[in-house]
Amino acid sequence: MRNFTLHKFLAMLLMAVCSATLSVAKNVAKNVAKIGSTEYATLEEAVNSVAQGKKGYIYILADASFDNLSIEGKQIIINLQNHTVKGNDIAVKGVDGITDTYLKILDAKAKGLSVSTKNNYKVSYTNSGTLELTGSIRAYNGAAINVESGTIVSTQGVALFAVGDETGQKDITSSINITGGYVKAQEFGASPQGRGASVTVNGFAVIESLDNAAVAGNGTNEPGKKLGGTSITIMGKCWLIGRIQSPSYAACGIYHPQQGTLTIKYKKGTPHIVAINGAGIVMRGGTLDYQAGYITATGDANFTGKVGDSRVVVGTSGIVYDRDCDYYDVARTNIAIKNDWGYTKVIGAKSAIQVVNDKNQNIDGVFDIQGGYFSSDVSAYVNDANLECLVGQDGYYKVGNYVVQVDGGQKYTSVSTAISAAPAGSIVVMLKDRAEPAYGPQIEKNLTLDLNGKNLTFSSMTVEKGGNLTIKDSGTGGTYNGLGANYSIYVREGGIFNLESGTLTNSSTAKKTSNVVIQIFGGDAKTPVASTANIKGGKVVSKGTPVFVAYPGATVNVSGGELKGSGLACIAGNGSEGMGGTTINVSGGTLTANPYDDTSAACGIYHPNEGTLNITGGTINVADGVGVLMRGGEMTMTGGEINATGDATRTGSVGDANQKIGVSGVIFDRDANYPAVATTSIKIDGEAKVSGAKAAVELINDNNVADAKSAFKLKGGTYSSDISALLDENSVAVKQGENYVVTTYYAQVGEKKYATLQEAADAATAGQTVKVLNDVDMTTDGNLTVNVGKDIVLDMNGHSIKGANADYKNILVSGKLTLMDSKENSTGKIYAETPYQYGVYDKPLVYVGSNGEFVMESGRIYSVIPEKTADNGQFGIGAYDNSTVTINGGTVESGWYAIAGNGRGVQTPAITINGGTLVSTSDYAIYHPQFGTLTINDGAVVYGAAGAIAMKRGNLVVNGGTLTSKGIGDTGNWGDGTGNLGKAALNFCAPYGDVAATIKGGTITAEGDAVLIDAKPTEGKTVTLAIEGGTYSSDVSKYCAAGFTATPNSDGTYGITKVGDLSVMVAYDKAYDNVEAGGTVDINMDTVNKILVAKTEVANVTTTLTKTFSSTGWNAFFVPFDFTLTAEMLNDFEFAKLYAVIAENNAPVVNFKTVAANDKISAYSPYLIKAKTAGSHSLNVGAVTYKSNAGEPPYTATIDEIYTFYPVMENTYTAVEKGYYLDSKQNCFVYNENEKAYIPPLTYYMTMCDKNAKDYIVPTSGGASKVKFCVIGEDEPTGITDMVDDAANASGKVYNLQGVVVGNTTEGLPKGVYIKNGRKIIVK
Repeated sequence: MRNFTLHKFLAMLLMAVCSATLSVAKNVAKNVAKIGSTEYATLEEAVNSVAQGKKGYIYILADASFDNLSIEGKQIIINLQNHTVKGNDIAVKGVDGITDTYLKILDAKAKGLSVSTKNNYKVSYTNSGTLELTGSIRAYNGAAINVESGTIVSTQGVALFAVGDETGQKDITSSINITGGYVKAQEFGASPQGRGASVTVNGFAVIESLDNAAVAGNGTNEPGKKLGGTSITIMGKCWLIGRIQSPSYAACGIYHPQQGTLTIKYKKGTPHIVAINGAGIVMRGGTLDYQAGYITATGDANFTGKVGDSRVVVGTSGIVYDRDCDYYDVARTNIAIKNDWGYTKVIGAKSAIQVVNDKNQNIDGVFDIQGGYFSSDVSAYVNDANLECLVGQDGYYKVGNYVVQVDGGQKYTSVSTAISAAPAGSIVVMLKDRAEPAYGPQIEKNLTLDLNGKNLTFSSMTVEKGGNLTIKDSGTGGTYNGLGANYSIYVREGGIFNLESGTLTNSSTAKKTSNVVIQIFGGDAKTPVASTANIKGGKVVSKGTPVFVAYPGATVNVSGGELKGSGLACIAGNGSEGMGGTTINVSGGTLTANPYDDTSAACGIYHPNEGTLNITGGTINVADGVGVLMRGGEMTMTGGEINATGDATRTGSVGDANQKIGVSGVIFDRDANYPAVATTSIKIDGEAKVSGAKAAVELINDNNVADAKSAFKLKGGTYSSDISALLDENSVAVKQGENYVVTTYYAQVGEKKYATLQEAADAATAGQTVKVLNDVDMTTDGNLTVNVGKDIVLDMNGHSIKGANADYKNILVSGKLTLMDSKENSTGKIYAETPYQYGVYDKPLVYVGSNGEFVMESGRIYSVIPEKTADNGQFGIGAYDNSTVTINGGTVESGWYAIAGNGRGVQTPAITINGGTLVSTSDYAIYHPQFGTLTINDGAVVYGAAGAIAMKRGNLVVNGGTLTSKGIGDTGNWGDGTGNLGKAALNFCAPYGDVAATIKGGTITAEGDAVLIDAKPTEGKTVTLAIEGGTYSSDVSKYCAAGFTATPNSDGTYGITKVGDLSVMVAYDKAYDNVEAGGTVDINMDTVNKILVAKTEVANVTTTLTKTFSSTGWNAFFVPFDFTLTAEMLNDFEFAKLYAVIAENNAPVVNFKTVAANDKISAYSPYLIKAKTAGSHSLNVGAVTYKSNAGEPPYTATIDEIYTFYPVMENTYTAVEKGYYLDSKQNCFVYNENEKAYIPPLTYYMTMCDKNAKDYIVPTSGGASKVKFCVIGEDEPTGITDMVDDAANASGKVYNLQGVVVGNTTEGLPKGVYIKNGRKIIVK
């Protein structure tokens, strides 16, 4: 009774307080407006408080109303702040002597203004305050109405008026300026009336009329009342929407019956003018200057209605010119449509343009249509003979001077527009000469431009990423001329340009112009970009430089046509730092160069930068200059002709005015001060022909640089002068007629030299050495085959052999080949440059097959392709059939596998790595899918981005060496870090056959697992791994041979330790204890990583367990030995043992039961432990016997599930085991898929298994899930246990502590503890 009375009293008191509060609130008047810190009860008071000539910023604080407002000579800003203000009229009046009078309406909180074109142009303003008027806002005497945001509504008439001089005598510049917000009116949204009045809409605003025109003038022109002389400007991304409600009338977007100007144009957006069942614009006077905008008249094409007070009816047309009306200015109306860029579009359900002229009056001069898009044919109103109105593929009619056609169909008025609009793969054909001085289009598609004998002028054209432009001339004399000072055609970002025919020029007269016609730019050193120009035919003519190429990846290919220049060169690079890395290929065509003036020398190709120049054909003709001038990069010439003619004594400048250049075929200017000059190389071979009036080949070396001559590798070719001084000892020049022909030797056996590597190999006898004398290119000169029975040594001698990963372009070993490089600090290598291509470039550089034998003592094999693509890899050495591969030294570095086998059939190669370095930059260094044995010994260094070895089949023996999974690490540089998680140094996953591996030594490192075997091995395949030694980056205990385990080192690595027959090993992060029988061990449960018990039992080990308890909650606990609880132990701890699991409504509850003194704690059984106080506690269990065999894990079950408890002796990732771990803070078992979550030794995890499906039960969402538990026999409730009446009274079965159902309620049960709905209930 006391409780009820108290509750009633409190309720009455609360009602009294609330009533008093409401009473006070009713008596407090709420102000509606604020200026600064002063609040006002009405909006009128706030406006009137502002003095003339002053500004007042009014915040609306609440919904308000007024009758009429008058603003005279003031600057008033009203911020609606999402409130509604209602009134009749507002007058804004300018005052003489006060220069600025206005009313500005805004709502700083407004947002969400939109127009739905799919829902009949419905306007939505999701969050806006409203100024609602029955009348209008009128601006007089030069005052302004400014609308920035918020909503203005006129429910009965016109929303906004700007009133000018109604006598027509002078300009009174009253104005309406709308830059945002929503103006909605029953009649006009905005209307200028009288001379000088204006309406300007600029920005994202919406003006909507429900029953007339969105914006309208007035056609009145009577004595004393002349409402013309107005200005209306519509621009920006605004919407003018006219609707109609009155019968027999038509809607209108803009109604213009007066004298004045109407301008519609683009400004940061395109205006939209819409009439729904009416006309977009009706002109009955004035001038329409229509530059940009979308005019749309929707509705029934047969609909007609009146607009204004004229009896003339109009249809659903975009623009209506009503000549039959009797308005005073109708005869002088002018409608100009100027735009030609797609921003001018007139759409009408009836017609785009409608002229009402039933009286057949003269309308000459009314229309001036220079362009635009229309929904119907407007040819009748186009008065320029050069213009046509044609329908396009989009169904719109376009007015313009059509100068170009796409694929024989659509015509365009602009070449730039045609190129932009043409579908990929189109041919754009010129119809007339056309000059478009502005920048031309940016081409990002495949397109052909046919000059068709016509002349085209742009400032320039740009071919971008994805672009592929071809220019041709199917007529005669067609030209493309660029006016740009920098170029006529710019190829960049991976674009491709092709010239097939026609003439390209540049006529810029700008100061310091080089009159470049084609400029090709690549990327940068880190990211080269393959921008490309292909000159296949036609002419590229310039008074300066026809082609300029710069930056890494940029490429020029000349296979035909003619380049003619009188500037720097026909093709020129730039020697500045970072602008090299280019490629120039000349296989045909003609380059003709003449000097720019008397002080300069002509030049065919100027190459002062890093990069490559390849000449395999074509002709370079130079008058009074040099054919090719090299000041950097690599030149290779195997065909074609270079002819430098003129006065042999003449000199002139090329690029660098400080150096005088003579009339020679090829010149290397070693004295040039360019970054790449020291690494310049010039290789001439094959059928190349070089002639010069002064010299065929010339070295400028006035500075006497010692190694300047080494830049020349003249291996073949024909020359007009003796070039013996530039040859090395293995080449000779023989005079034949007037010319000199060069022969080169590439290999030597004993004292005899040979012209090819294969000739030398065939001539060598057993054990002889074939010494390489010059760099060899097997991609053009044939491969090297070591046949059965041959036994030779190949000495690279500091040179390189270029091969390809393909048959007959690599080294094939069927006999015995020993590879070495006798040159100290050699840069020579056997290498490939071709990206992987299945069936073509998919073989190793060194192919060891049959019973062949390959021994590598030193040297380098390199098959890393620089391009970062999916196919950037190639193979180094292939070990196939019954071959033998032995690596004693040297380096094999490959994009994919350094050494690879083949898993087809029965192949049993023997691979032994005694030393050297094997590298894969994207995969495993060694790929072993075959039978046979792979042996790694001390001295071997093997690493890859994925790992060292992928062992798929066969035998592996690791006695030593360094094996690493290595990636880019934190620096971003390859080789600085270890590979990604999941990529092991030694990987035995997904084998193709049985694998047997023994590891006795070595250092094996990875970011993830040092050694990895599938958790679920491939069916039918066996991986047998026995680790007996070595150093590892991760714990490999589970792979160790019997009697061995991994133990931590102080540096965080793991060594391999042989465990004693009678000992217990306890391992921590960087240390471990090995305790024998009879010893003593202190186990820190907070930091221990692993406990290993040797053999079956280790007896009499005195053991202390120490753990930090963060709370007094329960913790999972087991031990690998038996011990008996003592009363002393129970002073600090409580223990509970697993009892049973009870499931109620699919909610399992794991039950534990407390244990007492003298009870036994059994080895490998699940228990709970908790400390009676938080902090660090030690449990001394005395001398115990450790057991190594846990036996079957304990479990319990319900009707449907099995709950199994797995004790762990080392850190265990529960997600891998589908396990739930006990969370002492939450007092429940928690499932979490976090792969990095693990539980430490001397704890356990629990699994739930469906009895019928035999599947693990885990959360379907993949997130955390909890399984409740309770402890039976506790003195006080903990965790999830409860002693509440609500639990006892709820529905559900009641169990006793033996798990037997004893009823559905606790009523009538004896005193004791029961389980109901997963909760503990105590009946007293």
